[in-house]
Amino acid sequence: MNQSGANRLTANKNTNKERTNRMINMLNESTRRPRLTKTTFLSILAITGVVITAAFFRADAGANAPTASVAAINVKVEDENGRPIPGLAVHLYEGATGKCQCLNGQCDIAPDATATTDNRGRASFRHLMNNTVYTVCTSAFGEIEQCSGPSPCVDPSQCSFSGMCRTVTTRPGITTVGFGGP
Repeated sequence: MNQSGANRLTANKNTNKERTNRMINMLNESTRRPRLTKTTFLSILAITGVVITAAFFRADAGANAPTASVAAINVKVEDENGRPIPGLAVHLYEGATGKCQCLNGQCDIAPDATATTDNRGRASFRHLMNNTVYTVCTSAFGEIEQCSGPSPCVDPSQCSFSGMCRTVTTRPGITTVGFGGP
């Protein structure tokens, strides 16, 4: 073999080695895991912190808020001998007292809900907010549920409320309120 043939073989071997090395390097670069840069890490950390904080705020937001449709108030009205009083209007007010409104220039009651006692002297208010104060009133036993105030009525805050009432705070389930009885 002459010198030029030997040089060509060496050159071909070197070229082949270079090609092989380049291919190996390309393969290694395409299959290695990407590096986590400091910027990427801090971005991921910040987003995670915001998500966790939002979750805690959301979980705490309704911790003490009333929950809808978990409470009911059952009312029982009896005379002094324990007999039920049917057909009696029972009014429900949200809050610790009855409410008045100005109606046709007069102070008038403004209940949030009204029910009538059945033949067993019972009335019911359902789908109420849990952990909420309600006032239950009725006109019975000589006490008339009423609002009184100046005439003409222009501002309900000038009216005063009176009547036979019970104030209760609802709990999960049924709260029972009684009027009269022996």
